[in-house]
Amino acid sequence: MDKDKYTALHWAAKFGYVDIVKALLDKKASINVKNNDGKIPVDLTTNQEIKDLLQSAQKSNNDKLLSAAKDGNIEDVEHLINEGADVNAANKEGDTPLILAIRTCLKSS
Repeated sequence: MDKDKYTALHWAAKFGYVDIVKALLDKKASINVKNNDGKIPVDLTTNQEIKDLLQSAQKSNNDKLLSAAKDGNIEDVEHLINEGADVNAANKEGDTPLILAIRTCLKSS
């Protein structure tokens, strides 16, 4: 991260380096780190392929969060939230992570 809080993923997205974005995502680079202007990597790109890659990574994190909440896996839930997964994401039934976590707690009581 540089003085302006740009990560390698910010720079690769900004300059349209698709292969570098792919490599960074494969290495689990955080997609939600904000730079000094409050921008995440997807905000800096004009390249549609990069936008699609970053949005797909976000959806994957959201899906993992929904699954972790349903399973009652608190450590994974905390990690995914810290990585920027959307706590308001909903599954096909419209359930959010909070609803799934509550159901899991109620079943185990």
